Amino acid sequence: MIAQWLRLVAAFIAAVFVCACSNSGDAALLAANAPSMATAQHANDPIRIGFEDLNGVAVDSSTHDVYVSSYKDGIRKMAPDGTITTLPDTNRAERVAVDSSTHDVYYRAGSWVNKVEPNGSKRVIVVGGLGAFAVDPVTHNLYVAFELRKSVTDHGIMKFAPNYITNYGIMKFAPNGATIGCVTGSDTGRPSVSPSTSTSTTWWSCLHSGLSNPLGVAVDPTGISGWIYISDTGHNEIKKVDHRGIVTIIGGRSDFHEPFGLAMDRGHDAFVADYGHNDVKEIFGRCHCITARWHFVRPRAVAVDSSASGAGTVIYVVDADGLWKITP
Repeated sequence: MIAQWLRLVAAFIAAVFVCACSNSGDAALLAANAPSMATAQHANDPIRIGFEDLNGVAVDSSTHDVYVSSYKDGIRKMAPDGTITTLPDTNRAERVAVDSSTHDVYYRAGSWVNKVEPNGSKRVIVVGGLGAFAVDPVTHNLYVAFELRKSVTDHGIMKFAPNYITNYGIMKFAPNGATIGCVTGSDTGRPSVSPSTSTSTTWWSCLHSGLSNPLGVAVDPTGISGWIYISDTGHNEIKKVDHRGIVTIIGGRSDFHEPFGLAMDRGHDAFVADYGHNDVKEIFGRCHCITARWHFVRPRAVAVDSSASGAGTVIYVVDADGLWKITP
């Protein structure tokens, strides 16, 4: 009986704490997603124009530069003083990530994940993959979500046919693009072939993870916990993978509906763009408590300035209206 009362008291305290933390922080529109009503309202503000089809955001926590991706305009960098520059030859950009240690910028264009170094040189790092990827600022490794389709009748050969099985998973790559291995799935080996051409069962078992269309990946910016958060969009869940490879399911359809991009702060809490519920939600890493923090219009991407944590965390969100900055 005493243990039961203690559990109830603990749950009450946690609920009060979560409610107290919700809807905190001020949101300011930094750049309108043209064409939108916000563009017309702020047509004379140079910071709020010239952005279109925004789909991703990332923050360099060392310099506090903010990078946004646009299929039409490529990768644009917004400095803390508001100066905006465009990274050359980055058009058709989908999603963006930045290594806060090396300042390398990663983005997806077509079926390629590209890396742009601070000196401007660009190279293809990974061929294939979905639109979800993240870079570890400690190890500089890249985590990429993949989809592999295999014919039901012709086992081992990837075919786009009416009768096929689709598997998803997260793969880890070195900074030079070399495959390191699986983050999810039943195979922890080191596949040495490309998923776009492979008939290898290693890739198939690696991607046999139980995920469905994962559209978000986030890694621990400190490297301490080794946690990786994944938006399992097709299942309306968030999955957390620890350093041992153990997967924990967080939430479900009542909590998330089409979760997209997500990010992790230095306190190991995650912020999720809950596209279907029009919210950005926070997951407290230690208790897996979920709370809706801010309301947006179809949010797609979230980034955290991980130079701070807790009350000092600055968050950036891309939604249908544009790029937002949330300050404590």
